[in-house]
Amino acid sequence: MSGKIIIHSFICIFLLLFIVGSVPSLFADVRIMNYNLKNFWLSFDGEPEIYFEEGASLSFKDLARIADASFVINRFNPDVVGILESAGLAELIFLNERFLGNRYRCFSFRATDSRTAGIPLGFLVRKDWKVESMELLEPRTFSSRGVLKARISRGDDEITFFLVHFKSQVEDNAGDSARKRDAQGRRLLELVREELSQNPDAELVIFGDFNDVPGLSKQEKAAGVPDLIELLQRDFEVNGTKTRLYNVTLLHPDRDTSGKLWSEKSTDYPPALLDYFLLSQKTYSRFKRVDHIYPEEFSYVLEASDHLPCILDLK
Repeated sequence: MSGKIIIHSFICIFLLLFIVGSVPSLFADVRIMNYNLKNFWLSFDGEPEIYFEEGASLSFKDLARIADASFVINRFNPDVVGILESAGLAELIFLNERFLGNRYRCFSFRATDSRTAGIPLGFLVRKDWKVESMELLEPRTFSSRGVLKARISRGDDEITFFLVHFKSQVEDNAGDSARKRDAQGRRLLELVREELSQNPDAELVIFGDFNDVPGLSKQEKAAGVPDLIELLQRDFEVNGTKTRLYNVTLLHPDRDTSGKLWSEKSTDYPPALLDYFLLSQKTYSRFKRVDHIYPEEFSYVLEASDHLPCILDLK
């Protein structure tokens, strides 16, 4: 990234802080962002020396990447941000204070994973919302990644979030990763069913990185399991009543200028849709739109991550 581009990014960030720093979401009653900031915690130079007297221990390249990610968050000004591969709590606080106008409460949970330090899951929640509860469920059984559950309210509006990060497509033996994702998917549905059995009208938002494309993949064929995305959209019963989860990412797709729908791009995988929003029936009645922030909309969006930020607007 050239010095000119970095300077441009920083200027945009600080201008946006003055414009949107204290203004609620402009285009929706509730705006939710899903953002996998691939290896984001590695942008910081280690937790033990995270702060110098004048700020965080960051390289110029790291700051540029953080500025690019912050630019998008500031521009769309969501009420809630679910961050996959997020930083630790100290880093998220630094990000919020220095780049996001200090308008969020920060939460970070580091589940056990094959990577030695664990892959963090995090939430940023605007301060005009009340966090009723926040917990990391089953970090050692949900493929050692966990699922982050949060109950958030503002006035009479209460939403329960399940933020997930499913097993990656990397595997040593054919079908291994698909079997793990299948187990995760089935357990997630159990958690949803448990939630709805206690409150059939609960407003649920299930989102995150599912690491799976629509349709039966080679890995799923090798594992002998159904397509994960189809599995998560099947009808199921709660207290004798049939219901389902609505995958609004597919039901109401937002495509790029070439007509493609994707949210991940790297040298390891072809462009593919991996990040989704699934809603309970009550939440679906409030659905407004899904928006993927494509590179043609923001030139530097892929500088921050190979996943595109995704936005859900609710009435």
